[in-house]
Amino acid sequence: VTVDNCKFLGTKSSTGSYSSAIDFGGSGTADYTLKNSIIDGSEISTASTASYIFGAIYNEKNTGTVFLDNVTISNCNLASANGLITTKGNMEIKRSKIVDNYVYRDLAVAGLFFVNGAKTVTIESSIIADNSEPNQILSANSASATYNLNYNNIQGNTFKTYSSSFFRMLL
Repeated sequence: VTVDNCKFLGTKSSTGSYSSAIDFGGSGTADYTLKNSIIDGSEISTASTASYIFGAIYNEKNTGTVFLDNVTISNCNLASANGLITTKGNMEIKRSKIVDNYVYRDLAVAGLFFVNGAKTVTIESSIIADNSEPNQILSANSASATYNLNYNNIQGNTFKTYSSSFFRMLL
């Protein structure tokens, strides 16, 4: 599946579980590609009662790979999300901009990027700037999760608490 040159503007959720602007799901091993696209202004209400809210992008497939190429994710207000991008599978992010987003969830593993399981996320030639309130930028709930960072510009991000870090993995 390839989605090219699309805008996802102002998606909102307040009560639904498994909420996200884009949910890559289904069965099988197919790869998904989102390229030359914009996700702007996604919002999850602070009043949300849902227990599973996964952010602007959720990859619920644990097989195959999701590719983000030249994607801008900006101005998202995700007050109850596990991360801006949450993945249960492998993900490659290239030439993308993740800027001016607010993510908050009072969970130790919540972060701007959250890996659920022993998967690999590669972020290359991207800008990650001026995002606020994550516990950490990169987060995982498995010691076998892998982040590969190459040639990125990461700057001006603010953190919620003194125990925050750039990267955290919990078992």
